[in-house]
Amino acid sequence: MKTVSCSLAAVWLICALAPAAAQAPYPNKPIRMVVAFPPGGGTDINARLIGASLQASLGQPVVIENRPGANGLVGTTQVAKSPADGYTLSMGAGGPLTINHQVMKNVPLDPLRDLAPVATVSAHVLSLVVHPSFPAHSVKELIDIVKARRDGYSYASAAIASPHHLTMELFQSLSGTHMVHVPYKGSGDAIKDLVAGQVRIAFETVSVILPHVNAGRLRMLAVTSRQRSSLAPQVPSMTESGFPGFESFSWYGVVAPAGTPRPIINTLNAEIRKALTTAEVRGRLSQLGAEPLSGTPDDMEKFMRDEIAKWGRVIRDVNITVD
Repeated sequence: MKTVSCSLAAVWLICALAPAAAQAPYPNKPIRMVVAFPPGGGTDINARLIGASLQASLGQPVVIENRPGANGLVGTTQVAKSPADGYTLSMGAGGPLTINHQVMKNVPLDPLRDLAPVATVSAHVLSLVVHPSFPAHSVKELIDIVKARRDGYSYASAAIASPHHLTMELFQSLSGTHMVHVPYKGSGDAIKDLVAGQVRIAFETVSVILPHVNAGRLRMLAVTSRQRSSLAPQVPSMTESGFPGFESFSWYGVVAPAGTPRPIINTLNAEIRKALTTAEVRGRLSQLGAEPLSGTPDDMEKFMRDEIAKWGRVIRDVNITVD
């Protein structure tokens, strides 16, 4: 009889402890943050910066996992198909979150349907640059020169449907200019030919292009933020150059699988926003020529919808597709 009593007591204890274990506070194990691009790029840098902050504030390891392929589609789709428990996240970028599904055929991912916005992180401003052999010293001069010799000039971009490409197409539609697009496999190759004078015009990230500008190998005509960049305060904005409201940048933000519980989303959002107020994170972003892009999950969803609509118009007008 004593044995039976002990057994019943053990069962009672297990049942009593089970709900407590099931309700252990989030997070109680390592978090995986997938980067859908190779190491060393903007997405990876932002992921490691925010990952380190989350690890310190949440008390659990945040493991960065690079899953490149198909302009971010491979890694982002993997995250969308992961359990919606808050332990798989992605540092997303504008391409896979707002552009890919508009230019690729048979894409198995709808970002607004399959992913849950957590928090925007940063925006990296672009700049309109030319090779020193190109005679323009302002946006107006560039427009006049290009219009005078239609189809006589080409421009470089990091890839078809990249922010650099879409920004130039937006600029051309607003300015009434037309240039030949020369897409590359990444900014590195594009900048190499730009510096060599093989192509003479491009939109590129300010922080990436600045060393070449400072060395006299390239000339910066304008930045695509509404205000001047702190990295190049002498360079006017596109708004100052005659294009009010013109704004374009590479941006990054954290997403989770759709269906992730809202309390978990809110916890992550609060910690990321807290990280973006620290001197360490803000200082590192400033070195990269980036601005913190903080906001609520709802703010990020609205931002994504606005970006999808904005670039969707450009994509349809120019009929941009990626096989």
